[in-house]
Amino acid sequence: MEYFYHPAAVAEYGKAVEYYKEISAAIARQFVQNVERAVSLIVDQPNACTKISRNVRRCIIANFPYSIFYSEFEKRIIIVAVAHQKRRPNYWKRRKP
Repeated sequence: MEYFYHPAAVAEYGKAVEYYKEISAAIARQFVQNVERAVSLIVDQPNACTKISRNVRRCIIANFPYSIFYSEFEKRIIIVAVAHQKRRPNYWKRRKP
């Protein structure tokens, strides 16, 4: 199954990686690995994560306070947000997949 990032999700992901790089390169690498694992789970089992609305599911990133919000459309996964769990809840809901 194909997957794509919403442009704003790409920016969020990049900002999070940069933040963790400022702390430690090793922590930044671990964050990227955990996001990649989460994306692999989403692609392999799109219905495995928690459904939070009619078209959106949430996958929590292990060991980090981030979640991936995504939708499945016609055998494609659209990653709508890579969002911090404690900041501005639901800000991403206006994004069109």
